[in-house]
Amino acid sequence: MRRITFTCSPEQAKLLAECRKGESDLVLRGGVFYLHAACEISEPAPYAPHGFLGADPGLGNIATTS
Repeated sequence: MRRITFTCSPEQAKLLAECRKGESDLVLRGGVFYLHAACEISEPAPYAPHGFLGADPGLGNIATTS
């Protein structure tokens, strides 16, 4: 089965072309076909927040910022 066309975003096409590793599956779900492809990508740098939002459902003020 070669030359089966599919649609994806430019970012997804670039990722598939550069990083695809291993096998892919064509899945039929709800009358629509989906391509599940394994890609090996580098892990992004951890996110360092500059503040936080806390929630305490036991208090009258459920959410507050600090």
